[in-house]
Amino acid sequence: MRIPRVALLPLLLAAAAAAGCASLAAEGAARSRAKAAVAKAREGDLEGARSLLEEAEARSPGLPDVLFARGAVEEAAGALPEAEAWYRRALAADPGFHLARLGLGSVLGRQGRNLEAEREFAAVVEADPGISHAWLSLGMARILSGNPAGAAEALVRGAALHPSEPDLHMALARARYESGDREGSKESLAEVLRLDPGREKAREILDRIEAETEPR
Repeated sequence: MRIPRVALLPLLLAAAAAAGCASLAAEGAARSRAKAAVAKAREGDLEGARSLLEEAEARSPGLPDVLFARGAVEEAAGALPEAEAWYRRALAADPGFHLARLGLGSVLGRQGRNLEAEREFAAVVEADPGISHAWLSLGMARILSGNPAGAAEALVRGAALHPSEPDLHMALARARYESGDREGSKESLAEVLRLDPGREKAREILDRIEAETEPR
């Protein structure tokens, strides 16, 4: 017997809804395994982490969160080319996944590919200036690529957006020092100590720069 078209539509919608619910449940289970895998990696159980991520990938293939987590695990293991490949897969699945782009920049930098890392970090701050550690990463990549003036420019912008982040001011002090701005470096170090009075490294560097700049 032929089902009338009007009667068939609710059946199709119900089937689609059921499939959607099943897909969402699989994604939820995959994300839970990805989080558990990252926790295992932090504990040093890299093989356990990889096993969980293989299960997650089987449940929901191509899920960006899972691909990113696999990149993070491989990065923690020191397998940088593998981590790079997983981060790139996560970005192919979701080009706006900022954590994956930051991870990619990190492993590029750890491989000495600082200009490539700089491009990834710059893309993140352009898309979302609210991520303070992206500004820090961009500044450090520019310092390491031999561009302290460009690093200072980025870190000034980052510090203006996130004035209470002492790490940004610490990196800015280094960038200013390496670009020849001793007074600016001292100002940045003083700001670090205002925000974090217990940061002895900042105090040591400030004392050294003050000794360098004392009249002889």
